[in-house]
Amino acid sequence: MKPDKPALNRISVLLVDDDEDDYVITRDILKDVRGTEYALERTSSFDTALAMAAAQDFDVYLLDYRLGIRTGVDLLKGILLERPHAPVILLTGQNDDTVDVLAMNEGASDFLVKGEITPPLLERSIRYAIKHASMAKALHEQAIHDGLTQLYNRRAMERFLDEEENRFRRHGTPYAVLLIDLDNFKAVNDTHGHQTGDDVLRHVARLLKEMARESDRAARYGGEEFAVIAPQSTAKEVFAFAERYRQAVCGEAFPLSSGESGAASIRLSVSIGIADCPGNGHTWPEVVHAADQALYEAKDRGRNQTILSEIPFAAPASTGEPLASQTDGGMQ
Repeated sequence: MKPDKPALNRISVLLVDDDEDDYVITRDILKDVRGTEYALERTSSFDTALAMAAAQDFDVYLLDYRLGIRTGVDLLKGILLERPHAPVILLTGQNDDTVDVLAMNEGASDFLVKGEITPPLLERSIRYAIKHASMAKALHEQAIHDGLTQLYNRRAMERFLDEEENRFRRHGTPYAVLLIDLDNFKAVNDTHGHQTGDDVLRHVARLLKEMARESDRAARYGGEEFAVIAPQSTAKEVFAFAERYRQAVCGEAFPLSSGESGAASIRLSVSIGIADCPGNGHTWPEVVHAADQALYEAKDRGRNQTILSEIPFAAPASTGEPLASQTDGGMQ
């Protein structure tokens, strides 16, 4: 019985080049690389390349610098908007230091001159580009997530809010913001210690991540305060979700670590304020301020409840009674 052949590494490649001869040369070079199988797809169209990058996350992108009236650098920018940290290698027919520097400044992983490309050179360039992209993505993920809860951090939340505001300005797309505060969290730390406090934060964060929609962005906004950005939603539409989450937090006692003195478990609760764009503001600071005021109202009314902001856009203060729901059993 013959031993199985070792599995080849398989790398998906999108080549964007309008020269048939250059395509054949690149295809043949990739075939000559040992130990790796390259699944090569090719297009000569700038717009088709963007559509293909949007539909499939290729392992690496090879872009010809000359693409009619547009350039590979223009396409590079478009791909990186769609696929941040994508490994992109620019190919050119002439050695031009200006283009080289421009490509690198715009996020290209490498710059290769046609006619000088050999199988070892291209293999090494692709390998380094993929490794560099993987490291850059890992560092980026670390930079935008909270270390304790693994939710997005405040910096990432504000970037997402910028995106939602821009989407509203371009297309009129609404979005809602939920601000969530863990009630009486200081008492948890003071009574049971900071380790228990950290466990509680991880617990409520895990519930939030599990219950939020895939399109929602959940973040740790502050010490014991969390936020959810709900795209394409109004405040009233996310009210039911906020209530389900609040009831999940207060509906079950949180067990304390074994050996800890005192009670075997503690009751938790959260207060939630909700606002939306365009109902409560046309900029994200206005929307967040309205949600914060609703959260303050929930705290002022006794905690463990959800309140919709009634601050209208451009109005100085809220009027009327907020929509609220309250249940017993949470920490007071």
